[in-house]
Amino acid sequence: MPLYLSLTDELKSLMDAPEASVTDWRIVYGSSAENNKVSVVVPSPNSLNETGKTNSQWWEWVSTRGVEVPPGVPFVFMSTTNIPSDRTFRDAWRFSATQGIQLTLPS
Repeated sequence: MPLYLSLTDELKSLMDAPEASVTDWRIVYGSSAENNKVSVVVPSPNSLNETGKTNSQWWEWVSTRGVEVPPGVPFVFMSTTNIPSDRTFRDAWRFSATQGIQLTLPS
């Protein structure tokens, strides 16, 4: 599944599909202060129910309010299937706006 730099119609369709859940997606960004280490925004399963929004409306609300992602910082929307499940080298994850999460091990 591709990375999404914004809430395109295609992404909204995927997020709002009947079988989809708000917890199927993450916002991923890098911290320039920490050598582009990866930050992953994980939604609370209850937060969607509290707002009464669709999945895509909720993600748009989260991505634009400047709380979860610092203002001006590039981020992508990623499916949880594209985020590594092995957290052994979590400190070696680096963010790329074109490739998402990359594993960069020291030599």
